[in-house]
Amino acid sequence: MADTPSPDGNYQIWPDFVGTDGSCTDSLYLLPPAFSYQGSYAWSTSLLFSPGGDLSKTVGNDDFTLTLKQTGGKDPDQFNVAINLTITGKNMWACAPNARAALMGNFATFVAAVEAELELAGVLVPGATAIVAQQVADLIAAPLLETLFYRYRFSPGTALGTTSYVDVRPGMRLRVDTEVRQFVTPSSPLNASIATGSLSIQVASSPSGATRTTAFDPLLATIRAPKVAGTPPTPVQSGGLLDLSPVAAIRRHWRLLYPDSVVSPTDPGDTTIAKNVTLLGADTLTDLDNATSSWPKSPGGSAVTAIFLGRALALPEIPVWTSNSNRGVTALEYLSIGTTIANLVERFGPIPIDAKLNPITVARPTTATGSGGSFVEFPPSLKALTSTLFDVPLAAGDVLSFSY
Repeated sequence: MADTPSPDGNYQIWPDFVGTDGSCTDSLYLLPPAFSYQGSYAWSTSLLFSPGGDLSKTVGNDDFTLTLKQTGGKDPDQFNVAINLTITGKNMWACAPNARAALMGNFATFVAAVEAELELAGVLVPGATAIVAQQVADLIAAPLLETLFYRYRFSPGTALGTTSYVDVRPGMRLRVDTEVRQFVTPSSPLNASIATGSLSIQVASSPSGATRTTAFDPLLATIRAPKVAGTPPTPVQSGGLLDLSPVAAIRRHWRLLYPDSVVSPTDPGDTTIAKNVTLLGADTLTDLDNATSSWPKSPGGSAVTAIFLGRALALPEIPVWTSNSNRGVTALEYLSIGTTIANLVERFGPIPIDAKLNPITVARPTTATGSGGSFVEFPPSLKALTSTLFDVPLAAGDVLSFSY
């Protein structure tokens, strides 16, 4: 392959990425449909300005900026005010761990600033922060796993001092695998928690004044949800969806945090957030990030916590389409975040070494390029072929086609 990548309108899986700092070693990157290698990239989006908002407002940091500009008309409105976004490239094209950490940190503070200083201040319309964050995520060049941070604020928690977490957002489905306590005889080693049912909860957004909240099921977000008797404990101890509804109706953002350890299935249960998968909800991204930083301490600000009883495991799932041309079958599946092209393909056969020998295509919706969609391209030529090329995490709305 050429040493210098160039955009071609599609996502490109790029092996042997060098980086502007020369710190990459056998790195595998996913490059966006549009970019300026080693430099900045700017684009505009519309229909996000709230009439009456302050056009002079800007937000930004070393890696990301947002400005507003009126392009015609007497009075500023949604149709004549452009939202100008820039990825500066300061850290995006570098490979060193400190540069990647700086890029992720600046992304988080940038999106939080867009929400606090523009959307909640009435400069941008409700829901604008999510659109801006999605467009930036569409156009970031990053190592394969890191792409999930920008799309879903995913943290694997493998680095020293970090926590495993991922956001739960409208359009996802939250799967909760539960357990119950089994009693056989006194002192029996079989007295333990055992697997039972699985809950699937559709996550949706709901209008709430000048903002939107995130709710666990569209119906329960629409009706006056039944009130749970008594004073809710901290954390909220949820036996099911009914216990989440009154809480979800008043929070804009939710995040799942995974503990370092949980109690043994043969031990009595535990109701602390330190020993359970925890739902963390907050009204602002700043509060959500601050509570995440202090977890497992009780959160402050607008943040609340909830756990599912019974050693439950909660997994956010995203919708992905699969299409098999040989069998004429197309299906919509919900897959847990982190599922890769390889994970989906290996259901039907071995992970291929060459995508051309076992034809696989992945169409991905994009919001920032104006095309409406792009393809994830496998490299046209390589010094060496490897199955790791297929370890690209899937994103919501992807369409994977194959002929197995």
